[in-house]
Amino acid sequence: MKIQNRGYFAGDNLPSLRGIADNSIHLIATDPPFNKSRNFCRSANGAGFRDTWIWERDVQPSWIDQIRAEQAALWAVIEAARLIYDDGMSAYLCWLAIRLLEMHRVLRDDGSLYLHINSAHAPVKLALDAIFGVENCCNEIIWHYKTGGVSKRWFSRKHDTILFYSKSAEYIYHPQREKSYLSHKYGFNNIRVEEDAGGYCREVAMRDVWEIPALRASQN
Repeated sequence: MKIQNRGYFAGDNLPSLRGIADNSIHLIATDPPFNKSRNFCRSANGAGFRDTWIWERDVQPSWIDQIRAEQAALWAVIEAARLIYDDGMSAYLCWLAIRLLEMHRVLRDDGSLYLHINSAHAPVKLALDAIFGVENCCNEIIWHYKTGGVSKRWFSRKHDTILFYSKSAEYIYHPQREKSYLSHKYGFNNIRVEEDAGGYCREVAMRDVWEIPALRASQN
């Protein structure tokens, strides 16, 4: 791992996580690889990351020993991924799980985690349920976007998921508000209706479906 001159670490986050004290972080937002089974390039010089996974290369025996010894439910999820998906998904989950265990350790009791995921949403959620507890899953936030590419065999796949978990029931959460647009302003005598460039709207509690333009990146 090396420190860049922009003030952040570049490299594997596991050593950094293991250097952080227990119960010391309020909030973690993480955007891990999605197990897309291909490689991605972010720039013309070829910088990017590999998103293919195999046990022999990507999983350390000590991780397996730790999870088997300390996290029976989590290991069951990893084994189930091997049966339902393939070895690649199982290896990916093991790689991710050892880091999620460290994230859980460093979070304060009033802390929370936001994890952005796409195609591996289902098995990753099971892993988080095993680590954080089903009762601490606060939201499955849908990040909806509009991009090109329409399939003739299924509905267009135009969303990612952000999994919001708390460390405990004592987590800190600040309610957010958003504008909800209306077709007209009539018939809403008991609420305040405003008008802006987008039309008539009212302020409501923020929902768990967010429309945010997609981030584009080149890929190899």
